Formats: sequence, structure tokens, C-alpha cells
Amino acid sequence: MSINTYDEQKFWEEMDILFPDIVKAITSLAKKSYISITNLRNGVTWWSEKTMEYFGMQENYTIRGQEKSKRSIHPDDLEESGQGTLLKIGLDQFSHINVMYGAAFSDKILNCAAQELLRLLKGKGYVYRLSGAKFVISFKKVSKAELQQIYDEIVETFENTEVEGKKIPLKVSAGAIFMEPYMKETNAVRSRLTYALNHSRLEHHGELVIFNDEVCGSDENQFELIGVIHQCATHNFEGFRMFYQPIADTKTGKIRGMEALLRWELEPYGMVSPGVFMEWLEQDPCIFDLGNWILRTALTDVQKLRKETEGFFVNVNVAAAQLERREFRSAVMNILKETGAKPEELCLELTERCRDLDIHFLRGEVEFFHSQGIKIALDDFGTGNSSLSLALELPFDELKVDMSFIRDIKQKPQNQAMVQSIVDYARRTNTETCIEGIEDKEVSDYIEKFGSTWQQGYYYSKPVPIEQFEEVLREKATEKE
Repeated sequence: MSINTYDEQKFWEEMDILFPDIVKAITSLAKKSYISITNLRNGVTWWSEKTMEYFGMQENYTIRGQEKSKRSIHPDDLEESGQGTLLKIGLDQFSHINVMYGAAFSDKILNCAAQELLRLLKGKGYVYRLSGAKFVISFKKVSKAELQQIYDEIVETFENTEVEGKKIPLKVSAGAIFMEPYMKETNAVRSRLTYALNHSRLEHHGELVIFNDEVCGSDENQFELIGVIHQCATHNFEGFRMFYQPIADTKTGKIRGMEALLRWELEPYGMVSPGVFMEWLEQDPCIFDLGNWILRTALTDVQKLRKETEGFFVNVNVAAAQLERREFRSAVMNILKETGAKPEELCLELTERCRDLDIHFLRGEVEFFHSQGIKIALDDFGTGNSSLSLALELPFDELKVDMSFIRDIKQKPQNQAMVQSIVDYARRTNTETCIEGIEDKEVSDYIEKFGSTWQQGYYYSKPVPIEQFEEVLREKATEKE
């Protein structure tokens, strides 16, 4: 018996289709996971017409979990009340396994993990395998102590995974949420569950994190806001806008490029900084489609500036979850073709979490995009433990020096030494450098002596929409004449 992959976005959308009450939706999905697509087409009639039509067009998104019965399940079978519990498990650094063993064998590992979950649960809960090496387990009723015991067994079992005679230790993280009847919105549940999983992976070394107000340290309004933004990210990108900040040539001061920066604005919330929501979205499957929208918008906008400046380019941030997708390469190339942009007009900036990906995988991605004429930059260089080792291992075109090194640099000899060392290293390896955080002319003039390639910061302009950016470009060009 196999468990087919169920796209995470579709998993949550199906909850919305079934019931507005999240607890009922979980219970219903759990029972409906007995039925495969084939069985639905052979006369199971209790699904709504909308749901039948939806799944009829989405053969890849099957939800067969535990096939115990072929019978039709009547709506009266569904639980009307009671607390449900969700446990979300992620396999950490699974991209390393993909690189080491290949996609086909990695799928066998995931199938093995799914079977082990079924064996361990023994009817206590229902298993959904999601894309991105993740699983969701739903429980009708389970105590915190029982949940911890189940998770401990999962951790021990996964550490001793063996497939076709090969021992493959799997490291996991997990977040859980005990749902109450008042929880009506899937977005609220989803954002909390994702938060708990990320907290487990980043802060607690894979220990089970159960969501509560003390864990999140955030108020209810912020989670509501994140839920709304996530909904927009999965429905035509409503409220999302692209802003751009100039990148200037250090020697001439002329603006030669720009960085694309995401913003979100919708009434009654107003303008929301990406610092509020980007960490959440980067951990969600929606980041792939949103990232494609960002790239398409940025490459469309850069065409408007060709007449103003020859060789103008745009830097676009890339999240780890985007880079890991097998179709990311083709998506980038297709968007270039759609927009008519030239490869040399694009620089992909690898964000912080990309550093956690397998080095061999990253090298393959960098080499591929280089072969297509696309540049690759390492964002926030100098921060974190792995940025230096990555720069030594991979042929980046540009290192973006984090603005934390620039604050009060005139009064901090250690910062001066660090920035000078980075620029010197980059020059010797034919790598460009961009120093961020240039706030005024005094800092710009001071930084110029270090010899970086580019400067970026509020001295040149704050991030602005493309229409205002064109005005900034003309104003700065006039100043330099």
C-alpha cells in the first residue's frame, strides 16, 4: 500500500471547500482519505460537486492515506464536535539526500517513512504525505503526553531508516496544534502549525513544539494578518506590490541596477513590511508561485528602464524552498522568455536559508544559471556561520555585504577591517561586491575607499514603485552631469 504525495496547498484548500469549521474538515479529510481518485470516479457520491470537479482535474493530488474501505461515507458519519490535533513533521535537509541518492531513490525513502508512520500510528491518526518532504498527521483525540510519546517513537524509527539495504538516518522536526471548536479559519491553523514546526527546527533542535501563546510570543492580530496575507499569496497575489531600490556604481555614483523588494498593502491593514510575513511565506509551498510572480514582475519592469541606462539589471531574491523545487530552473528560463528580458539583466540573490542546502546541490544550481548567462549573488554576506565557507566553495558573481557592518563603521576599526578583507578577497577572486546600508553622502564617500563594486542604500533612494524609480533614475542622472 502506498501513500501518494498530496500538494500542501491543495490539502488546505480542500479543508476550506469541505467545511468552514476546521475541526470538522480535519475529521472529514481523515475519513475521506480512505478513498482514492479511482474510487471517486467509480460512483462515490458523497463528495460535493465542486470537490468532485476539482479532484477530477487534479490527478496528481490524490489523498489516499489508509485504504481500509471502499464504501461510500455519508456526511452523517462526520464528527460534529470535539477537539482535533494536527502534527506536522518535516524531514530536515532532505535536499542533501536528493543530491546523494537521486530523486527516484529519495521517493522510495519518503514512501518508506510514510509506511513507518502508518505502522507506528496503528489507527490512532491519519497520515497525509505533503510535498516538500513533510507529513501531516491528524488525531481525533490525543493527550499531550501521548503525542510526545508518539513523536519520540517517530524520531527513533526515522533515525534508523533502512531502504534496500542502505541505512538512511532521517532527522526530523515537528510542530503540533490542539484545535478548539472556535477555530474556524484554516489560515489561522496553518500559520500556527507552520510557526511551531519552524520553531522546532530552528530553535529546539527537532524537539516537538506544541503551539501556544507563550511559544509564539505574538498577538492574535499578527496571526490573523499573516493568514490574510497567505490567502492573498494563493489567490492572484492580491495586495502584493514590487518596490525597487537603486544599486549604484561606487566609482561613478551612477545607478546601474536595482533590487526587487516585495511589499504588501491592502485595506484596512495598510502597508505591511516583509519582515512581518516573509519568514512565514518562505516556509510555505506558496512561495514557489509567489516567487515566480515576483520574478515575472521584476523582469517586466526592468524592460522599462532599458532606454534610460544600457546594461541595466535587477537583483531578485530567491528562497531555499524555491531553489529546491525541481522545476525552478525551467520556471526562470520560461519567465525570461515570456518577458523578453535578457539573462544578463538578471541576478538571483540567494537568501539566508539557502545556505542550509547541500553544497553539491547549490553548486549544480549556480553552474546551471551561469551556463545560461544569469548571475548569482550571496545575500547578507558575513552574517551566519556558513556564508564564508559557501563563498570559498561556490563561484558567486557577487557578495552583498550586510548593512550591519556599515553601521557606525567610522567608529569601529573591526568593522573597517572586516569590510576591507571582504572586498580584497572578492577582488582577488574576480567577484563583485555590493555594500548595503549606505545612508548618506558621508558614508558613501567613506566606503568608496574600500573599493567595492556597488553601493546600495537610502542615500540613493528608499525602495519605491517602478514609476517613482524611473523618476529617481532621471534625477540622479541629472545630478551626475
